[in-house]
Amino acid sequence: MQKLLSERSAFWVGRRLFGPLEPYDRCFGCGSMHLAPGDLNPHNGRYDFVGDNTALEVVSMVNSELLRNFASWTKAHPGGDNVEAASVGLTLPWFINIPASVPTVQRQTIIDFVRDMEHAGIRTTGHLTNSRFYAYVDDEHFITPPGMVTIMASGRFDLTLPDLTASIWKLLRPKEGRSDVLRKMDLGASQGKERRAVCFVLDQVFSFSLHRIFDRSFRPESLLDPDWDAMRPVTDIIVLSPTMRKAFSFSTQSPARRFPVRDVDKPPAPRTLGCRRLPARVTHGRAPVGSMAK
Repeated sequence: MQKLLSERSAFWVGRRLFGPLEPYDRCFGCGSMHLAPGDLNPHNGRYDFVGDNTALEVVSMVNSELLRNFASWTKAHPGGDNVEAASVGLTLPWFINIPASVPTVQRQTIIDFVRDMEHAGIRTTGHLTNSRFYAYVDDEHFITPPGMVTIMASGRFDLTLPDLTASIWKLLRPKEGRSDVLRKMDLGASQGKERRAVCFVLDQVFSFSLHRIFDRSFRPESLLDPDWDAMRPVTDIIVLSPTMRKAFSFSTQSPARRFPVRDVDKPPAPRTLGCRRLPARVTHGRAPVGSMAK
């Protein structure tokens, strides 16, 4: 789901900055390869979008710890975050937030601790040894339905600007070798694309943690100060938050700027996306469309 949202959001931003684009890797709209594989269009290692003068690669910036924890929690609790209060020995509509750093086996201990809080008449917050958690009685039912208890598994929500920039530089300025992102930009350069852009799409965890950077007073230069020589052949960097509906752009051709993005949730029409049916036949060394993915 994050990949779909990232590519759709980056598509609209890319059209705004670089003009018409078409999926160069497998299309997120129709699932086909719009440009059939061939000598100039390899099966593997493609960037995501191509324009007359542009190569655009999309990178989803996600909190992997949070995703792993959600997967673990869902496996242990197929019913979701909300469970019947009586099934865990509680009577009030508790909201319990358990950090990802807490081992799965200790979660039941935390629920037992909350039960002791309820018996003692304590209705908010708590901690257990070195594992902190947050709990309160949701009397207004903003999150927790009546008769239920909400138990959420969360990750780090204290990400900082250095966390984000370090993640970006790791992909654009690796200490050794060429990152996957740079290899895709190398392909764009070999195809004569003068604009070789990478769009970093922030998930909700990054966006909520870094919400201050989306304030009007925040200067784009405080987010990134690119050393273009150190990340060749990249010419453009975009940092996009679908959650905040805002983006920052950095380019060798123009000053850094920020701008709103209002259409991040809008599914492109097939015609706008360039979706079309290609003949499934081999011509000039090209393989059948959709025969292989990257």
